[in-house]
Amino acid sequence: MDSIIEQISVNSQNAGEPKWLLKRRLEALEMFETVPEPSFKYGPDIVMNSNIRFKIPESEKNPKKINSVLIGPSIAMTLAEAARKEKWLKDKLFTEKPETKADALHQAFWGEGIFIKTEGSVNYDEVLRIESTNNSEFRAEHIIILAEELSKISIIKRNTGGPGLKTEKVQIYSKKGAEVNYGNMQNLGKLSKSISAFEGNVERDSNINWMTCDLGALFAKTTLNSKLKESGASTTQYGLFFGRNDQKYDIHMHSEHIGKNTNSKLHVIGALDGKSKAVSRGFIKIREGASNSEGFQEEETLLLSEKAEASAVPYLEIDNNDVRCSHATSIGQLDEDAIFYSMTRGLSKNEAKKLQVGGFFDAFVQKMEPEFAKDIRKLIGGKVEEINDS
Repeated sequence: MDSIIEQISVNSQNAGEPKWLLKRRLEALEMFETVPEPSFKYGPDIVMNSNIRFKIPESEKNPKKINSVLIGPSIAMTLAEAARKEKWLKDKLFTEKPETKADALHQAFWGEGIFIKTEGSVNYDEVLRIESTNNSEFRAEHIIILAEELSKISIIKRNTGGPGLKTEKVQIYSKKGAEVNYGNMQNLGKLSKSISAFEGNVERDSNINWMTCDLGALFAKTTLNSKLKESGASTTQYGLFFGRNDQKYDIHMHSEHIGKNTNSKLHVIGALDGKSKAVSRGFIKIREGASNSEGFQEEETLLLSEKAEASAVPYLEIDNNDVRCSHATSIGQLDEDAIFYSMTRGLSKNEAKKLQVGGFFDAFVQKMEPEFAKDIRKLIGGKVEEINDS
């Protein structure tokens, strides 16, 4: 353990991290042995077996440079540099104690940190793209985005590689009147494990549009939480997954209405083939002071195999009567009549299935930002082509 502490300390010093950040790293390392492993059990009947072995990795030397490829506006710096320059980060970065071993590993060993800050009243027409490739046993990434007042930016992150464990956390702070569009494409290798958390802090009349896409990895847990703090704040949270073989996806969408006149829409859609499994949990909380707010959540899953399993768990917690809030859930199978009709028009059964699955996703993808939709269609098209006649 002493050698791990020494290496973390050396890396922190070489990166120029402030002392408070190193202290929080070492506190998380110390807590790793005492905090529990994360639970993937939701009630007596829903259990997701991640098969993740949580262990202390060897600390890489000098891991603080930005290894990901950034394409687009030059508005990023390392998180270590930002921690020195942006004094407010001390009150936002790793201020909560780790609750699980996954949290502790991430906080102690994150090696890739990116800070993105927009200029006020600037509309960035060019999409900022982040290409991240995992080529190690353990990789932890942390991204903080500050959207200044009345600015607008779109960011797309693609995650590939494997076969190790990857943890990721993204924190977005959207100031008054700002708009942030953030898309995360998870297409890791078939033996990879992924634990991702996305947090939005939405201020007055600002908006964060999220889009998460889980197609790769053997197991992936995605948690998305938006806090609508002030009047007029809004969020749209789109989640998409496509599982095959033994893949498992654990998706949790959460919006918290704190300010008045706030709006949230949570929508998760997915398809499962083979023995794949998914659980989709949606949670909308409307606090007492959030009058005249609206929240809606919807989960849709298409089962392509008799052995595939899906669970949808919607939940509403409402402490104010002057609101509108609802949810919808559907888990279904392919329409055999539609498949038969397509076959009478000359398509094979497999072609008819692909056509129906493609249509199922396309209606959803059309709601997204154009750049997001373009990327998603390419990825979904590849998964649809893998559908067989079984």
